[in-house]
Amino acid sequence: MKKRASFLKQDSSSLAVQPKIAKNKGKKIIENRRVKLCINIISAKGINNKLNHLEVAERTIYLAAAGVSKGEEIFTEPVEGKPYPKWKDENHVIVLSNYNLHRNTFLNVEVMKIETEQKDIPGTSNGFTLVGKARIPLPMELNLLREGHFMLMRAEGKEQNHVGYIELSMVLLPC
Repeated sequence: MKKRASFLKQDSSSLAVQPKIAKNKGKKIIENRRVKLCINIISAKGINNKLNHLEVAERTIYLAAAGVSKGEEIFTEPVEGKPYPKWKDENHVIVLSNYNLHRNTFLNVEVMKIETEQKDIPGTSNGFTLVGKARIPLPMELNLLREGHFMLMRAEGKEQNHVGYIELSMVLLPC
């Protein structure tokens, strides 16, 4: 059963731009419309596993970033999290212009560890170490809530290794 984000209703008559409507296998699909992507990043799990080959300090601080395209990312507040970082229950909004609901579009999420100790870590000149990335398809309908645990992957050589999960929810809303 599909969950609807009923708490975020908006009158469609208040839209400034009238969207084009196309038919795709009997469904009405809205093309080229401005929409808001509301994201709530909740927590990360399984990322402090010693099998991930990440050195975990006594005081570990994590940050998450999410976006559909470069330059339009949202960032969570840095949080201390051992064994699992949890972020505050806050909604982040990204406005997507000319969004096409029937085109495959993804939310790219990265979890990063902020180095609190000065040490010589190869590949991290800015103090951030990538823990893992997730590429999550956006909902294909407006007001459809998508939530759950999504796999975080990390490249090691030519292989992609599973390093944990990111828990989040997202919904597309009309502007």
